[in-house]
Amino acid sequence: MKVLVILASYNGVKYIEEQVDSILNQEGVNVTLKIFDDGSKDGTVNLVSSWKERDQLQLTQNQIPTGSAANNFFNALQSFEDSFIEMYDYIAFADQDDIWLPDKIKAATDRLQLEKADLYMSNLILWEEKTN
Repeated sequence: MKVLVILASYNGVKYIEEQVDSILNQEGVNVTLKIFDDGSKDGTVNLVSSWKERDQLQLTQNQIPTGSAANNFFNALQSFEDSFIEMYDYIAFADQDDIWLPDKIKAATDRLQLEKADLYMSNLILWEEKTN
């Protein structure tokens, strides 16, 4: 199962590494991660650029900031050729400050197949950083 994950980033240096790790360590699926940065000024781009050993990750810096995560996702989708999109079984969208459980994408793709559905939205578990 090949899954393209699009991550929208903006000034996410505090959280993005943990989220990227959780995406790249998904179980039971083959993940490609495309990060679209929307003009970060906090070191996000430098941090992501330093991860050259992560073959399944690519960073794109928006030339013109889109102004929101939703617009960043739409911009990302529009940047891909149809032939690129067709290489994947599924597309997932990721926020920079989340942490995904190891089976998140596998559970989602299994459910999509079982229900013969076109869209899957998952619930979340709130993590209170101050109290762990």
